[in-house]
Amino acid sequence: MAQINEAAGIGGLDVVDPFARLPDECVARLLESLTERNPGKNLTLAMARAAPFSILGGLAHGMQFANNLREAMHLLITNRGLLADRFELSMEESETEAVVSGSHPADKIDRGRATEVGIALASRLITEALGVHGSIARVEFRYPPAGPASEFATFFNVPVLFEQPRDALVLHSNKLDSAVSQSNVELFNYVQQHFEQILRRVNQGTYPARLGRLREAIAKNVAIRSFGTAAVAARARMSLRSAQRLAKSHSTTLTAMIQDVRFDVAKRMLLESSTPVETVSDLVGYSDARTFRRAFKRWTGQTPVEFRHHGSGSASG
Repeated sequence: MAQINEAAGIGGLDVVDPFARLPDECVARLLESLTERNPGKNLTLAMARAAPFSILGGLAHGMQFANNLREAMHLLITNRGLLADRFELSMEESETEAVVSGSHPADKIDRGRATEVGIALASRLITEALGVHGSIARVEFRYPPAGPASEFATFFNVPVLFEQPRDALVLHSNKLDSAVSQSNVELFNYVQQHFEQILRRVNQGTYPARLGRLREAIAKNVAIRSFGTAAVAARARMSLRSAQRLAKSHSTTLTAMIQDVRFDVAKRMLLESSTPVETVSDLVGYSDARTFRRAFKRWTGQTPVEFRHHGSGSASG
């Protein structure tokens, strides 16, 4: 823990908190330290193999409903800011290739290790979750590998080039129109609106303008299913104590603000779409739909199904 604190500048318990969202520079310093302490090993590939797709929050869930690979990638690119502040991601298409390239200022700290994890995880997502096989033409990295380059070729099963001008996942253009295995037009359209509206809804909420930084941080975190108070403070670039003090000065708490946003999003999804209750539960952070139903009834006095039925009746009336 002392070594972690020295490398990252934060407490070890904050690092292992599953609900924490660490500042991007902190993550970069941790990756840099891990690489230095494990010479000759490609730790990033091990991380990418082990990481669940839920690390991408609602984005991974939504991408699985896209009509095709192109729509899925555009959803990821459009909402890149939910994953990391100052994260740049784009896709340039030609007749033969679609180059998905990304960068972050913290790349200079960890020599692109976080980007390696992201690209490796994205390749898994495309193949395993979206079910689009044979879409990757090659992979490009700006920095040399920390360990054997052959391990990257084995992981991606395509040519992997190092010390290139960019970090990129290069796709075959003719694969962009390939259908996604769980395609659902209605759910995908709703998920697209979900990411747009969650920020707008929160920013139009009842909280004072001085809480704007916290409201925006909560909205972005809820969109990727991150619900911890420390994560909100990190997203808002504040210490947890300062964030709590700011919320308290306006007669509320960070926990209450987060819960308000979660339930507000759930209510809107139930009223404005036919999204299954299980999916609503998952998108607002309840892996168990039964727990969500109980929590929702405590909050509204109705089950999700009752709320949808009565709300829809009132709206149509």
